[in-house]
This record gives sequence, structure tokens and C-alpha cells, in this order.
Amino acid sequence: YPAIWIEGASCTGCTESFAQVDAPDPATVVLEMVSLNYCETLSAAAGWSMEEAKAQTIEAGNYILIYEGAVLEGWNGEALRVANEPGTDHLVHAAENANAVVALGSCAVNGGWMGANPNSAGALGVQQYLKKQGIDTPGINIPGCPPHPDWIVGTIGLGLQGLATNTLGKV
Repeated sequence: YPAIWIEGASCTGCTESFAQVDAPDPATVVLEMVSLNYCETLSAAAGWSMEEAKAQTIEAGNYILIYEGAVLEGWNGEALRVANEPGTDHLVHAAENANAVVALGSCAVNGGWMGANPNSAGALGVQQYLKKQGIDTPGINIPGCPPHPDWIVGTIGLGLQGLATNTLGKV
């Protein structure tokens, strides 16, 4: 099942947590459970070839979006830029066509510590930001700083099973 894993404003702790999972190991997850078509940290590719892979996955549809880190809406989304675009644009573009959005870690769920006052970058959680943008893609929140690796793999596995059986909202 295709997956896009986007890093927002994060310390990459959720990715590091995922890398520590025992069973199934990370290689099994990304090679057999999902087709990780885009991930800034775990992909062998880099640069524009990765951005092209993400664009092709979005265009084809039928994928899951995993978003790690807070969404920074401050300064018109310019607080975080990726591939010469505001980070908020990457999230919106990927979330609009996703079958589900997994908000991975406390930062992605509610803005985390970056959302505390004073918060000049406008950090907030994925679902809150998508709601403000009028995007109603089903969401799964996995809080924790970082979340336990078993929670990550278990949720992704259950989410994919729910997508395959059209029962995501009941998972």
C-alpha cells in the first residue's frame, strides 16, 4: 500500500522511534507492508527525484499520508519551507487526495511543545490545520513524544487493514 511520510517541524524523534521497532522490523514494514514512496529521512533517493515520486503518488491516489511534526502556519506557512514551497502547501496537497492522514507524535497531534505560548511560528496539529483548510480526510492521531514504535506499526497496520476493508472509521 503506498505511503507518503512528510516531516513537518519535528526533531525526527518519531522516525527514530519507528526505527527501533522489533517485530516486524522497519525493513519489513517499508518493504512488505507499505510502499514508502516518499520520506525525507528513510528514503534512499534525495532532492527533486523524491519530490517527483511524491507528486506521482499523489496523482495516482489511493495512499496513506503519515505526517510527523507540527504544522507551522506562521508567516503564511513560510516558517517551514520544503523544496522551495511552504511546508503547509506540502501538507494540504498530500492530504487532499490521501485515503487517510496519520498524525504521528505529539507535535503532529496538537502542536507539541512548539505550540506553547509564545508561539510565533503558529505551530498546531495536523487535524486542526486541515480542518481550518476545509479538508476532511479521515485522520488517525498517534500521540507521544515520541510514540512507542509498536503504536506506530500497529496503527499503520490497522489503518491499512481498515482502508482495505473500507472500515477505517470503525478501527
